[in-house]
Amino acid sequence: IDVLGFDACNMGTLEVIYELRNSASFIIGSPHSLPSDGSNYTLLLEELNSRLHDPETFAKGFPIGYAQAYGNTVFENDILMVYDTQKITQIVESSELNSFFNNIQSRSQNDIYDLLISTLRYNVNGGYKYIDLIDFFTQLDEKDLETNLKNAIFSVNSERKYISLYFPMSSYGFTASYINSLDFTKLHGWDEFLSDYYNNK
Repeated sequence: IDVLGFDACNMGTLEVIYELRNSASFIIGSPHSLPSDGSNYTLLLEELNSRLHDPETFAKGFPIGYAQAYGNTVFENDILMVYDTQKITQIVESSELNSFFNNIQSRSQNDIYDLLISTLRYNVNGGYKYIDLIDFFTQLDEKDLETNLKNAIFSVNSERKYISLYFPMSSYGFTASYINSLDFTKLHGWDEFLSDYYNNK
């Protein structure tokens, strides 16, 4: 598949994009909650019909059509992202990201909690279970990882790019089924770190 689109809330996670890396070249989604009305498919299909040149151009039509539909309403019109799965995969499998996670896992509980407090979070099913990974990189001055991740994401507003990572504020938001269930967690041991973090807190 060239393009896979999610007209659903909270699908723009690093775990989802990496899990589906071999399923589509570009994935459309958002870490935010989306309007319950979903996309305006009349406007969306009009936009997409003018973008049949190549998969990337076609994929970028989704957030553009979405922005046209919602304009300056109560909902942000630039919260739908296009994720380049090849670029995301390169970042996930890089030694730089592995070093980053090793750095996080070596920090004290107080340091980690302070980071969580200061990082943009997403409300999922009534709990702030996900952090924004780009903002997390910013908080830790990881400029190369931040830049590379931004370059893997298209947004209508180039200054607002989002992708989330599962990191609940407390054990109450942690789901045991997350453990050893995804390719991302198996690669970096993120699930084991979270389990240890909450058990020792």
